[in-house]
Amino acid sequence: MRMGAAMPQPCQTRNSRQFTPNPFAMPPQIAHETLFFPTHVDQAVEVYRDPYTVISRQVAHFEGFTKEYFCWDRGVRAAIIPIRGSQILLTRQFRFIANRISTEIPGGAVEKGERPIDAAVRECYEETGIRCLNPQPLINFQPGLDTYQNPTFIFASDQLEGTDNMEHERFLWMPYDEAERRVYAEEINDALSVIGIMALGKRFRNLDRWKD
Repeated sequence: MRMGAAMPQPCQTRNSRQFTPNPFAMPPQIAHETLFFPTHVDQAVEVYRDPYTVISRQVAHFEGFTKEYFCWDRGVRAAIIPIRGSQILLTRQFRFIANRISTEIPGGAVEKGERPIDAAVRECYEETGIRCLNPQPLINFQPGLDTYQNPTFIFASDQLEGTDNMEHERFLWMPYDEAERRVYAEEINDALSVIGIMALGKRFRNLDRWKD
């Protein structure tokens, strides 16, 4: 090798004895699974049901391998964020897994035959006694795309009835900036509330409604 020439680096060629396999490379069957559709999916078999959840077992056949899926159907969910000036309305309730009182946006399950927008208004009224008028779509999302089915619709409304109910042990009015701070501090950390609060701030941050 002539003086001044660049030294060869390991892993430049797969034929080199110095080649180091990529530690992040996926096994072929995983690469195929993530890039291609299954060739056949067996009929779903229900394995569990309660009033809120249906779990079904499905087997998907890919080229050269099969995979078993347990798919959770939690129905449709809807929520709404009532707005009063620079404040938003949040509810408080015990959550079993977190083992604490959680501060959240009002929301719940959409009943059979009910529209998500109507369910969001109903849930808020049932939880707080405040009725949201003329609700506007804020954001829709799916919590998961592989084995969890729970399409979610979030709305917002600044036209309210019943706002004389100023404070209650089950709900409170909170300045938006404080709600956002609690999201980043992980004091508000359920996915529904985090997504709704951040989407609301993104859409309305520059409007006068946030200025006292």
